[in-house]
Amino acid sequence: MSTSGQESHISQLLHPAIQQFIKTHESSDVQALSLQFDSIEGIPFARIAEQIAGRQKARLKLPQYYATDSILYPPAVNLQQCSSERTARFKADLVSSAGIPKYQSCADLTGGFGVDSFYLSSHFERLHFVEPDAQLRSLARHNHQCLGIRNISYYNTDAGSFLRNANEHLDLIYLDPSRRPGSGKVIELTNYVPDVRTMIPSILERTRHVLLKASPMLDIQRGLQVLPHVKNVIVVAVSNEVRELLFFCDREHSGEPLLEAAELMKDTTSGFSFYRTEEQASTVVHKDLRRYLYEPSASILKAGAFKLTALRFGLDKLHRNTHLYTSDEFIENFPGRVFEIEAVAGRMTPELKRYFVDGKANVIVRNYPLSADQLKVKSGLRDGGDNYLIGLTSMKGKIIAAARRLI
Repeated sequence: MSTSGQESHISQLLHPAIQQFIKTHESSDVQALSLQFDSIEGIPFARIAEQIAGRQKARLKLPQYYATDSILYPPAVNLQQCSSERTARFKADLVSSAGIPKYQSCADLTGGFGVDSFYLSSHFERLHFVEPDAQLRSLARHNHQCLGIRNISYYNTDAGSFLRNANEHLDLIYLDPSRRPGSGKVIELTNYVPDVRTMIPSILERTRHVLLKASPMLDIQRGLQVLPHVKNVIVVAVSNEVRELLFFCDREHSGEPLLEAAELMKDTTSGFSFYRTEEQASTVVHKDLRRYLYEPSASILKAGAFKLTALRFGLDKLHRNTHLYTSDEFIENFPGRVFEIEAVAGRMTPELKRYFVDGKANVIVRNYPLSADQLKVKSGLRDGGDNYLIGLTSMKGKIIAAARRLI
C-alpha cells in the first residue's frame, strides 16, 4: 500500500463514528460482531474488528496506549509480538542507567509497532525508527504523534539498508529481530531476521552500545557465542513468566557478561545477578527434603543460578538435577515460591491423601518421571484447592509431598 493509501487507511479508521463504535464494543465478542456487520461507514468490518481486538489486548498489555485517544492497532500477530508496556519501560530504564556517556541518538532497527521506540525515545534527543513494513511504520508514526512524541524520524527500509546509508554515529542501536519463518524453535540467534550474526560488525561500526531483545526460548550460551562484547544478559520475567532475554553489548567490554534475573512486579523489580564463573566454582550441600521447600523464580532458573541460589540464601539443594531447595528454618525474601511440607511419601498413600480432604490439589513436578497431569490422575485428585502435591527427585529417590504455599 502506498503512503497515500496508508494515510487513507488511517483516516478512515479515525472517522468519529468508527472510533465511537470501537469504544462502545470494546468488551464485545469480536466474532459475534463479525456475523452482524459486513461494513460500517464503507469500511470492511474485518478492519474494524482488528481494532476492537487490539484495544481489548492493549487494555492490560499497553495501558498507556489504551488510555490515549485515537490509537490504532496492527494485525494480531504484530500486537502479540510487541513488547508490553512494563517490559518496554524496563528496557528504557535499563538504557538510562547503563552508563551510556551520551544520550543524543538511538536507532531502533526493527521498529515494528513502535512500543519500544516510544519508551526509548524519552531518553534520547532523536530516535531513528526503521521498519520495512509501510503499514506498521505508518501506524507507529500516527500513534507516536497521539502520544505526544516529536523526536522520532521514520524510515521505510530494512536494517541493513539503513546501516549502509547512515552517516551518523549512534549512541545506541536497539534490535528486536523476528523468528525466521519455518525455523521452528528459536534457541539460536541464527533463526532470526534480520541476521544479527552477519550484521553485528557493521552495527558496532556505528555505535558503542547495542541492546538486543530475544525470545525467552533462546539458549543464552548460544547467544553469547554469536554476540561479541556482551556486558549484561538480563532475563526479564513478569508474574513469574519469562517474557524476554536482553543482551546489552558494549564495544569496549572484553570480560565475561553479568547474568541478571529481573522479576517485574507491580511496584518494584527484584533482581538476582551473578557471573557464570561464580556459579561454576560454587559447591552446594545436597540434603533430603525438610520442613520448607523453595522453588526459585523462572528468571533465576533461566539465567542458570542453580548453585548460587542455595549459597546466597543458606539453603540445601535436594538433588543435583532438581532445582529445588530446602531448610529447617523459614527464609524470608526468597525470590520465588516457598512451601511448608506437611507429609512425604514414596507414593500416594491414604495418610498422604488426607491432606486433600476436598479431593483437589495444585500439582507440581520437578525432575520427576510423571508429568503433572499424569501424577494428578494417578493420585486420584482434581485441579484446585489450597494444597499442593509436589513430585520430585531427592537424595532418597522419587518422592511426593503434600504442602501448603506460604509465598
